[in-house]
Amino acid sequence: MVGKATYELVLDRRVPIALLLVSALLTLTFGFMTGQTASNPASPMDFVEPLRFVGPIIVGLFAIALAGDAISRERQDGTIRLLFTAPATLTRYWAALTAAHVLAFATLTVVTLAFAALVGVVAGWVALKATLILVGLALFPLFLTLDMGLLAASARFTSGRTSLVVATLTVVVLWGTGSVGPLGELLKGVDLWSYVSPWHPFDLAYGVGSSLLDEGMIAWQDVGKAYLEAAAAAGIAWASLIRMEVGL
Repeated sequence: MVGKATYELVLDRRVPIALLLVSALLTLTFGFMTGQTASNPASPMDFVEPLRFVGPIIVGLFAIALAGDAISRERQDGTIRLLFTAPATLTRYWAALTAAHVLAFATLTVVTLAFAALVGVVAGWVALKATLILVGLALFPLFLTLDMGLLAASARFTSGRTSLVVATLTVVVLWGTGSVGPLGELLKGVDLWSYVSPWHPFDLAYGVGSSLLDEGMIAWQDVGKAYLEAAAAAGIAWASLIRMEVGL
């Protein structure tokens, strides 16, 4: 089932297109760095700093591409019932989707680290180290939370298009209400928001990145909260699939 889910991600072309777009973006960044003059040499932070802000956006779009209509589209096409005529359980189906999506994120990570290694050759190997930590401790838990949350939503719809629209709106709202989003400054003045922000998935990712790049420290509390949130989202995705398929 993992092979089937992975094959469909490639066949659907969303993941290859997303990887090409990310590669193009990183190529432009690397090209800008190599074009720096001797009087203004490239710094490894010229690569890592933008990743702090652009990385969560890329992860959000990647989660939409992977999970936005992953389950609802199979239900719409009538293939999900066919799966369960074979000796496959709902839990195995959820686990296969999760494994395939993690594998897709691993591919994105390899592409990003490859460019970070090129930057390391040109400007300093701290770029590779910082990128690896940023991806592992900030972007990966954010991806898991968004991906599992969107899978949970997708399990509740019978229309792939509706599910994809809801997924896109969800990620846009979450990004927009984050501390660096367009609504972030407005929400800081709302008293109740002070209880939401410490658990906001984008704020956790930004917080880990800022602590790493500005202070040279790892905010382990935020990392723990981010992975705890990802685990909760995974549980919700599993429960949503189970409840939908038994008619609850």
